[in-house]
Amino acid sequence: RRIGDANVMRGQLEHLLEFAQKPGIEVRVQALDAFHPVLTGSFAYIRFSDAEAASFDDVVTVEHLTRNYYIEDEDDTYQYRLTFERLVAESWSAQESLEMIQKHAKELWTP
Repeated sequence: RRIGDANVMRGQLEHLLEFAQKPGIEVRVQALDAFHPVLTGSFAYIRFSDAEAASFDDVVTVEHLTRNYYIEDEDDTYQYRLTFERLVAESWSAQESLEMIQKHAKELWTP
């Protein structure tokens, strides 16, 4: 979705491309006009790996205009995990997503 002028939009897409090169980060895209199997607002699903002796439960953050909500209940976070997995399954592959981002940055948002 458009937020700002062409420089802002191109900068946002370039930022995604930059972060997609970091270890442990995978960027996936769904087309705006595609069927969206999950009708929810944005959320971040955070899953921690079992590192050493420490183990942390999954956490979901939901952003709203005036505050963030943190969801830690196991049943609730499991529902978000299923939702996240479905969104990933319905999205373009990581490579296809990066190609689409590069294409849009160049073709749509270059002044």
